[in-house]
Amino acid sequence: ILRGIRGEEVEVKSRVPIFVKDLGIVTGEGKGKGVVAPLANAAIKLFKRGLEMGLESKDDSEIWKVHEDLMLKAKDEGEIFNEGEVVDVGDEPSHTIVLGNQYTRVMYVSFPPSHSTLPHVHLFDSVYIFLSEGGAKVENLVKGTGCMHDFMEFGEVRYGTHSPECPLVHRITSSSENAVNCFDVEVRSPPPSRTGKVEVEEIVGHEIVKVREKIRVFKKVLKAGEEYVRDYDFFHVIVVGSSSTISSSLGWTTEPKKGTASWHEPSAGRGVTYKNEGKGDFLIYIVQFREGWKA
Repeated sequence: ILRGIRGEEVEVKSRVPIFVKDLGIVTGEGKGKGVVAPLANAAIKLFKRGLEMGLESKDDSEIWKVHEDLMLKAKDEGEIFNEGEVVDVGDEPSHTIVLGNQYTRVMYVSFPPSHSTLPHVHLFDSVYIFLSEGGAKVENLVKGTGCMHDFMEFGEVRYGTHSPECPLVHRITSSSENAVNCFDVEVRSPPPSRTGKVEVEEIVGHEIVKVREKIRVFKKVLKAGEEYVRDYDFFHVIVVGSSSTISSSLGWTTEPKKGTASWHEPSAGRGVTYKNEGKGDFLIYIVQFREGWKA
């Protein structure tokens, strides 16, 4: 380790991936037998971070570089978040507000590789729907936590719990070759409760991809030439994940664009047939705002 810190060449005797493999066996066996292994869990995180930093061909003694990186990131965090330059997420330039009302604010997020957002704050619970082709690799610098490396698959849906008392303050940097694209659907207040209304458990032809106390998220893929009858008996946001030409039984034809969103009451559009007249898939996500919870 001292040779490495002094900048001298370090002979490779045991590579970093070997420790990841061996520690994975230890933590896996411990988990299977109900044994907590805190040191092994902490160590495997360090070595995995070493792989993310490109140390896969290095000797395991060079894991000190992970500690150096963490200390530098902690210094950066203090400089970034203590300068009073944190903005509301809606004012961050990479976040475009595409819909807003008393129940929600929907932002479409898009920025290129190597770009960093401004430090910004989230004050409401959010549904995050990731739509980066090929997935997106990012560095997420979170105030109070440090820098975390993350990867989001195309179509992955996450739920973040945020509030004025416990906000998320962070900066995102794209560290992959792909642009970052996603929806941020804020859950601001509950919709009106309808007396005696029973929530449907499923919707035919739709996949439930996320369930939380305040929301449910359904995914609908309409392939070329297919049609379906819309029947969403709840308050909801529809966001478009991929575009196509859509006709309706009401006689109109349109081409909803990726990155757009719309709010709908329970009675809106029910019983209308929609058909994909285009050549590619039409992908939408339906974010149901559940009734009965308190803001």
